[in-house]
Amino acid sequence: MKNPRKIRAKQLIDNAMQETPEAVSGKRRCGIVLAVFLAARFLCLLAELTGAALGYFTISVQNIILFLVAVFFAWSIYIGIKMMALLGVVGGMIMVVQTFSLYPVLFDPEAYPFVRLYTAVFLLTAYIQVISMLFLVLEKKANIYYKTVFKARRQLMEEEKLQKRQ
Repeated sequence: MKNPRKIRAKQLIDNAMQETPEAVSGKRRCGIVLAVFLAARFLCLLAELTGAALGYFTISVQNIILFLVAVFFAWSIYIGIKMMALLGVVGGMIMVVQTFSLYPVLFDPEAYPFVRLYTAVFLLTAYIQVISMLFLVLEKKANIYYKTVFKARRQLMEEEKLQKRQ
């Protein structure tokens, strides 16, 4: 049996979305950007696992966990939590700072070709994360979507307060 609170929250969000066509478009845009973001993160993880299988480096449990965190972030943003996109910008900026030490590896002719490829994939992933999360924070229709979901959730909280008082 489903949770009545979740059912009511979904009803309120669906009603709010029907009233605001821009929010529907914003959610669609979020989904597309998040799919690109997750594809880049998956490609980076796949490159790392391949490098580990080829013996270039060891498997990083941290990066596997970070991929799962990225999936959680994407899901949270997709359901309308803008704060997660802001945190994604911060995480992406940390990745970009980490990439500064990788540029010499990328252009080192003595480095193994796969290591240079992995470095390029990591660099690409870092910049895709920053750009995609900034887009999700700044894009007009995405912000309409976030506001629409926020209003519906606030309405649910107000309904719950009224029920408690009665």
